[in-house]
This record gives sequence, structure tokens and C-alpha cells, in this order.
Amino acid sequence: MEVLREVRVHTSGREQADALIAELAKNLPSGWSRDRTMEIKYEHIFYPNRIFCLTYDGDDWIPQADLIVGEGADGRELWLSGVFTPTMEPLGIGQSNDLREKFYRELLVPVADRLGVGVNLTSRDQALSHWLSRPALDKFHRFSAGANKHAGYLLPEDRKRWLDFVLTAHRERSSLDGDTLRRWLVEVEGWVPEIADQLAAQYAFGGELLSFSESQAAGV
Repeated sequence: MEVLREVRVHTSGREQADALIAELAKNLPSGWSRDRTMEIKYEHIFYPNRIFCLTYDGDDWIPQADLIVGEGADGRELWLSGVFTPTMEPLGIGQSNDLREKFYRELLVPVADRLGVGVNLTSRDQALSHWLSRPALDKFHRFSAGANKHAGYLLPEDRKRWLDFVLTAHRERSSLDGDTLRRWLVEVEGWVPEIADQLAAQYAFGGELLSFSESQAAGV
């Protein structure tokens, strides 16, 4: 399934991160510009960490878009945290991934190579095992393979398998989120969207409930 690609930069510290941002700003190719107005507008969202914002003018395939590069808590890591149109609407996954790759290959890699900075671009196609452990993945497949994907309800045995998966995934602190699960259910597993919506919402709520229960038990 195609997912949003992650772009991450691993520096030795804030000084090297500053040097990379300065080099990026000085060496922007045609069609790219730094957007300091957007940096000021959204800095409160990322405070106390900094942001670096770019605007891409667009082409025949990718519309004009803004890219927000965020800073990690320790100042060592930078990551591409968002790609939006000027009206703050997200791009489609295909367009967003193409723009992320363009930013990575045409802007980031040349500067990172000169400065000796490590950079990484994740794959656009991910298997469910990217987010789930083998036990959680097995439980998900047992549930999805045995349930009626077109009915408006789950049979008792299906619900048991579903809850077993949800509990296992959240106890293992899986990075799988509800939106990604919903897409996987529909696009890969063949569930009808209405049921996938319900399951994704239940999955997200299950994580919140388990976290709350654990904090209560710990007296937090």
C-alpha cells in the first residue's frame, strides 16, 4: 500500500542542523523559495522547536505547495513534517510523495553530502509488518480472513479475534494509526468503507482507553 514517505535528517547537533538549513536556503533551485512568513505564522505550533518552510511553485503534475521541515527536541534531527497547498489542504498521496522525493533528491541530498549529514527517505510502499509485530500481524490476518467484510456487524467469534488484535497491537505500542489501518482494510483487505471506518475508530479508541487504564493503574 502506498503511504506518505518520510524524509529525515540526522545531524551531529544544532550547529550542523543550522548549517544545513543555511545551505539549503542559499542553494534553492528555480521554482523553490523560502517562506519566512509561514515560519512566523506556524512557529507557535512547533515551539520551542524551530521550523524551516519552503514553497514549491508547482508544475504540470504537482500543484503549488508548502513544505514544513520540523526540528527534533534535541536539535539533532530534522524531518519533513507536512506538505500542503496554500489553502492548507493536503496533497494526494501520489503527488505528495513525488514532491517529497523531489525535495529529497534535488535539494536535500546535494547539501547533505557536502556537509556529511545523514539523510533518509522511506519507501512509498509499505507492508503491514512495517507497523505491526509478527504476533499482532498474525492476529489481524486471522480476524480479517475469517470475518464477513460486507456485513454491517461482526459475529461474536469475529469480535473476539478483532479485540484480541486491538489489545495486542496497543500493548506492543504499535505505530499503526487508525487512518492507515482504515486504508489497509479497504484497499488491501477488501472491507467496505463504512465498516472500515467503524473498525478504525474502535482501534483508535482502544488505544486511548488502554493508555488511560494504564495511567490510572500507575496513579498518574
